[in-house]
Amino acid sequence: MIIEEGSTRPISDAVVEVDRQQGLTDNSGRVQFNRLRLGNKTFSAYKNGYSRVEAKAVNSLGTTNVKPVKLKVIGVSFSIDVKNWLSGEAIKDATIAFKDQKSTTG
Repeated sequence: MIIEEGSTRPISDAVVEVDRQQGLTDNSGRVQFNRLRLGNKTFSAYKNGYSRVEAKAVNSLGTTNVKPVKLKVIGVSFSIDVKNWLSGEAIKDATIAFKDQKSTTG
């Protein structure tokens, strides 16, 4: 199971790679692979806005249970252009707010 570090919230649509196979986690943070060879495995998990993590597991007969893997939130960066829709000119001193973050255009 892939979860968010600091919580027990599962991360959906995280990419998990093992033995040249790739899968996406479901809404419960789980992914399933078929036809993996038995033995020690190293897998990686990542998603945009989160850290990339490598973990180890032993694949044995039957279901292989792996301890929850925690991805750290690292955020994403984006730019926003605030313009007057009639003139197309930039609007100065506009405040943009998202959750608890604010920024002002220059």
